Amino acid sequence: MEALHRLSTTDLRKLAGAFRSQRLKMPVSVTGLSAYSLTNAAQLVADLAFLHSNCFSEVQTAVLLDAIVESRSNAKSMDELIELVASGPDLPGIMNRDTSVVVQQLFREAQQNVLIVGYSVYQGTQVFATLAEEMNKKPGLNVIMCLNVGRDGHDSTTEYEIRHRYMTQFKKKQWPEGFPLPKLYFDPRAIDPAPSKRASLHAKCIVADKRYAFVSSANFTERGQKRNIEIGVRVDSPHIAEGISNYILNLIDEQVLQKLV
Repeated sequence: MEALHRLSTTDLRKLAGAFRSQRLKMPVSVTGLSAYSLTNAAQLVADLAFLHSNCFSEVQTAVLLDAIVESRSNAKSMDELIELVASGPDLPGIMNRDTSVVVQQLFREAQQNVLIVGYSVYQGTQVFATLAEEMNKKPGLNVIMCLNVGRDGHDSTTEYEIRHRYMTQFKKKQWPEGFPLPKLYFDPRAIDPAPSKRASLHAKCIVADKRYAFVSSANFTERGQKRNIEIGVRVDSPHIAEGISNYILNLIDEQVLQKLV
């Protein structure tokens, strides 16, 4: 059916009308199509012959062509599915969405689940205020946050102490007071006593309702969200969103990422 799908929407409508009025009849010939000024007439005849062999009538063929037209009108363009998102100084003539605005919109509009992966968090009470409020309003909203918990230099503090210290600071400085906490995970390799074995959780992304994915260079800090020069994309794609989500959730299932407390 490749030749039919290559037709312009105008030509599809033209053919549908011809079949519906029975100006065109099955089986169709190249001569029969000649009045409609269509390219690749021979290939179109082959596609229509396939339909005829499967007992498609003129009216059924018109319905199929109408369905192809409707699917095109309902399909979003690439520009609608992928948005450029940036932090930094505004420039004349450059249109893109602001990082902070996109992040807060994702938090505000999520209905079922939010997955956050980040490296650095600072002034989180501001960055996550909207998310905390939405969690309070929507008790069923499942929020998972995977953050980098690191060990400085040759710090000999125990893993438990590092985790406890991070959690204490997170509750005190990075999460709005009095609101329910998200589920927190970290990569224990980042606090391995041996510097040669350490690895960072360096990704920065958000997945909302397994449909919208935001991937950015921006950390979850006031500077990263509003002032630094940062570039990212917001994607309306269940395929991409689920791919990111499934990867992170599998890391949790395999205990590569572990609960912070």
